[in-house]
Amino acid sequence: MQLVLVSTFAAALPVLRSWVEWHQSLGIEHFYLFVDDQKELAACEALKLAGVRWIARDEALHAEWQRSPAWDYQKQFCHQVYSRQCLNTDYAMRRARAEGMDWLIHLDLDEKLHLPAPWQNMQQYFESKTIFDVVRFSNHEGVPESWHIDNYFEDVTLFKRSFALLDAKQQGIVRSVFGERYFLAYYNGKAAVNLHGRAQQSAGVHEFQPAGMIHYEHQVCVLHYTNCGFNWYYSKYATLGNYDDYWLDIAEIGKLFPIMEESRQAVVRGSIHDATRLYDTQLMRQGGLPHRLNALLAAGILIRIGQSPPKSI
Repeated sequence: MQLVLVSTFAAALPVLRSWVEWHQSLGIEHFYLFVDDQKELAACEALKLAGVRWIARDEALHAEWQRSPAWDYQKQFCHQVYSRQCLNTDYAMRRARAEGMDWLIHLDLDEKLHLPAPWQNMQQYFESKTIFDVVRFSNHEGVPESWHIDNYFEDVTLFKRSFALLDAKQQGIVRSVFGERYFLAYYNGKAAVNLHGRAQQSAGVHEFQPAGMIHYEHQVCVLHYTNCGFNWYYSKYATLGNYDDYWLDIAEIGKLFPIMEESRQAVVRGSIHDATRLYDTQLMRQGGLPHRLNALLAAGILIRIGQSPPKSI
């Protein structure tokens, strides 16, 4: 069972080794990593990580994008990272099939797979799912408990559980405590595609199409470390800059994810004071944290996943 993990990234060097080695420990041996910022390529290659193919954003990759079934539509949006992720994943699917891979998983560098018992590794897991074309993983969202975080994979252990996995009582508590802003980022999980199945291309960064038979997985999950650490948060929005108001001229980003619009205003158009205030109120103290921490843990809305307690605030 040959598994390949695909990602498009920039400014993630401090966690790259940790991210790769974590997934290697789960039995994933192959990585197609698209280095979105050409200036980072040499530093990435210097890490000498086994099983990693570094793919530069260059003319050769641009030629591969044009082979995607979505190219005629996506070509006008290549300045958006979302579009490049889709085109990179389509190329990765073609390459993975040619190289004899069985399953492909698309994750970002602030996400990792969590594999609980009884599964021993991801190979064993996918061997039990060969009848499916696509596996959909639920996601939990990381909650920062420290102002500065070096490696969020090691330092962050607190997560908001997927709303879809909560019972009616827990969902009621979420609405009363968090309102409509429980998850600040996406809540619809991530997917893996069977390269011997019917799905032929990406359908955004969360799905593949045509999906065919789908397995909805709730035990094995994706941990999303979005905005964990003010240093990472500020760097993310400084890198994104004054981005478009819409994804692919369709989805208004500020309406889908208000925190993104507020963060753009604070980091790009505002001041460091605006950014620090937003991070403190909307991320570290969202929902009355840390005072409600123990109650939300006891209610099963927040969960600890990790080896040791985090640093105190």
